[in-house]
Amino acid sequence: MDPMNPMNPMNAAPGPRVRPGMSRLLGAAALALAVSLAAAPVAHALEVGERAVEFTLTDLNGKAVKLSSLRGKVVLIDFWATWCKPCKEELPLLEKLHQKLKGKGLVILAININKKKEDATRFAAANKLTMTVPFDGSSDIVSKYKPPKMPSSYLVDKKGIVRKLNAGFYGKSDLDKLEKVILDLLAKP
Repeated sequence: MDPMNPMNPMNAAPGPRVRPGMSRLLGAAALALAVSLAAAPVAHALEVGERAVEFTLTDLNGKAVKLSSLRGKVVLIDFWATWCKPCKEELPLLEKLHQKLKGKGLVILAININKKKEDATRFAAANKLTMTVPFDGSSDIVSKYKPPKMPSSYLVDKKGIVRKLNAGFYGKSDLDKLEKVILDLLAKP
């Protein structure tokens, strides 16, 4: 390299000098930051046996839906989106389950996570969904539950505890298995 070239790193101006002892102080500060970040609680996916995370959302009809107001009922919380093919296959079957068990105390909350409410409204109307369809376009609630797949359903007992997580949808047999657990929970006081 040309020693007279200003782009030659050998000709660069020296950087700021670190005072003696300052490098140890900076090292200690970096270590303290790393330890505090490692000790910080890590958000995790909601699991079976945990209390369902409280929420209030507005459904597609503009009505407020508050999870805690459903205590005493068995609640199936299902996260779905119109861009999710298995979700679109599952929802008509969830609607049938809703029709079959709503009189026995089952409430299905089919929480839509689309960014545009119109997409969810259009799908719900086309599929004649009568179950409650809350809208979570800002992803506030889905980010708290952290479903492992789309769709994912959380079955919540009468006391507000998650009793089953159904991750994904692989056909009607998924809902048949889920219905058995629902019936068991409905039979309990």
